Amino acid sequence: MSEAALLFLDANALASPVTRTLLIAGARADSLRWTWSKHVEAEADRHARGQASRTSLVRTEILGTELSPTASNTEGLLTSTLEDRQVVADAIRAGARYLITTDVDDFAFDDLAAYGMSAVNPDYFMASRFTEQAYQEGSDLLAAVQRNPGAHRTRDPPDARPPTSPLGRAPLQGLWRDSSSGRS
Repeated sequence: MSEAALLFLDANALASPVTRTLLIAGARADSLRWTWSKHVEAEADRHARGQASRTSLVRTEILGTELSPTASNTEGLLTSTLEDRQVVADAIRAGARYLITTDVDDFAFDDLAAYGMSAVNPDYFMASRFTEQAYQEGSDLLAAVQRNPGAHRTRDPPDARPPTSPLGRAPLQGLWRDSSSGRS
């Protein structure tokens, strides 16, 4: 039996509390694995808005998960910015099959194809890969957090707040860059 696909979550997917919650709850329900690196977590924390829980607190206080290893270099990668090259390098080091990001077009196709990875918009990934049960798990968790925010924490740090952001809509273009088909 093969190991479940590994999702590498980019900072823009993690910085949105609703997207982060739906992705992680849905991945759990569908027996998928997920991870992110220190580099990604720091960027997600920098972009957290208003009442959004910082990703680092969610990981340590609620999920209790470890970070994936950080790649030591980005040499040879074609992705244009240093920050995005580090994301790709970390996803490669983690052994990810999917790089979940709202910035699909920021990642060089050749970098993804060389490692059998696809960059996928989170909304498109959830719509195309999650079961109905996975959606239900995510929706139920969001509703429960809204009803009783503190119930889902192992500890309640003073600066952590429940996710309250509304769901966003996915853009119609640039939802998927699949290294196996050459399509985007």
